[in-house]
Amino acid sequence: MQTLRNSEASSGRTTAGSVGVTMLVAVLAAGNLLAADFHVDPESGNDAAAGTSPISAWRSLAKVSATEFRPGDRILLRAGRTHSGQLAPRGSGRDGRPIRVDRYGDGAKPIIDGGGAADDGGFYGGQGKTGSAVYLLNQEYWEIANLEIINRGKDADYRRGVRVEITNMGECHH
Repeated sequence: MQTLRNSEASSGRTTAGSVGVTMLVAVLAAGNLLAADFHVDPESGNDAAAGTSPISAWRSLAKVSATEFRPGDRILLRAGRTHSGQLAPRGSGRDGRPIRVDRYGDGAKPIIDGGGAADDGGFYGGQGKTGSAVYLLNQEYWEIANLEIINRGKDADYRRGVRVEITNMGECHH
């Protein structure tokens, strides 16, 4: 890395090395603060779209579940719609920057319908059927709000709306 001599610093001249360091610090800081909103609309969305606006919304919970989210991200489900399947997203937030699942648009609370998924009775740890409409495994700093979550089935069985499982992780937060 280059250093500036006093005469260079006082003259206002900048070297390539100092510009590079400044840009690196700015990029690292921005990357640490960047968060995105992801929209999901099961009627007019498209899983091949970016998902980052209502116009480019994703269609399915499967697409959401295949995505790793970062601190501060928001997953926004279209209000007045039923989102079928299991929501099992990946990633963790952090203190002060949780990942949030919420709604967007007007109308009734969006519904996540697990479709009657039932437990298979085994140890989960990401393996087997979890029997839940929403499933978080070894994840922390998540907030879920303003949704209706259902998982009805025809037969009596073990079903859950939301399952949060911590396996061999130690202390988990939020």
